[in-house]
Amino acid sequence: MPQAHRLMTSLLQLEPGVALVAEVPMVEDIGQLTAELRAFGIATAVFDVSDTIDVKAIREQTGLSQAKFALNYALDEDTVKNWEQGRTKPDHTARAYLTIIASDPEAVRNLLARSIWQPNRAMGLEQEERVVSVPHR
Repeated sequence: MPQAHRLMTSLLQLEPGVALVAEVPMVEDIGQLTAELRAFGIATAVFDVSDTIDVKAIREQTGLSQAKFALNYALDEDTVKNWEQGRTKPDHTARAYLTIIASDPEAVRNLLARSIWQPNRAMGLEQEERVVSVPHR
C-alpha cells in the first residue's frame, strides 16, 4: 500500500481544477476506490478495454472490405483476416485501437490521414486516394 499512499498524498496536494492521469496500483474493489477519491473531491475515470472484441462487426460497420479496412486504418490485411477468422486475437493495444475505430471511424481515418499523409508522394491524387498504408513486416 505504500504506492497507493504516495499517490493519494500527491493527489491531495494538487490545486483545484488540475488534471492528472495516474496509474493506480492493483486494488480489490475499484468501486470503493473511486468512491473514496470522490469523497475527497477527486473525479475519476476508469479506462478499461474489453477482453473480447468483434473485429468483423467493427469492419462491417465501416462498410469496408478486409483489404480496405486494413488499408484505411494502417493495419496488416492478414492480421485483420486472422482476427476475424479467430486464428489470432487482438492484443490489448489493438483492442483499444479497434474500440476507437468503432466509436468514430471517420475521425480515426482523418487523424491518420493528417498524421501519415505525405504530400510529396500524393501529388495528382484525389484526397480520398491519398491515405495509403504500407504494412511493415
